Amino acid sequence: MSSSPSSPDPTIIDSGPIRGSFTHHTEELMYQMANPPQYQPDPIEETVNHPPHYNQHPSGVECIDIVEHFNFNVGNAIKYMWRAGLKEGQIVDLKKAEWYIRREIARLESSHYQSDASTEEVQ
Repeated sequence: MSSSPSSPDPTIIDSGPIRGSFTHHTEELMYQMANPPQYQPDPIEETVNHPPHYNQHPSGVECIDIVEHFNFNVGNAIKYMWRAGLKEGQIVDLKKAEWYIRREIARLESSHYQSDASTEEVQ
């Protein structure tokens, strides 16, 4: 009775051009599973969502957390005063704030004038 040769173990590759590649890939996969890559935020996304000047106020508070409670003109005036000198020149930022303040004053004066005129018509 002749004995048949035993089948080679399919997990061991010890000859030919792919010698050891299974073992190498398994070890690499095990290493990657044990050491997942750290989250690296997209630099472009970070520049859009959290530019450096957003958190440079001494309070550590982000400006948007404050200005979102105001109307557009007042919120923008606060924003430009908040970051004055952090992104552009300080005078440029303060002039932009002034522009929004003047625009809000004009809007309020216009609506006040209109409400005074409508009150006079009712009486």
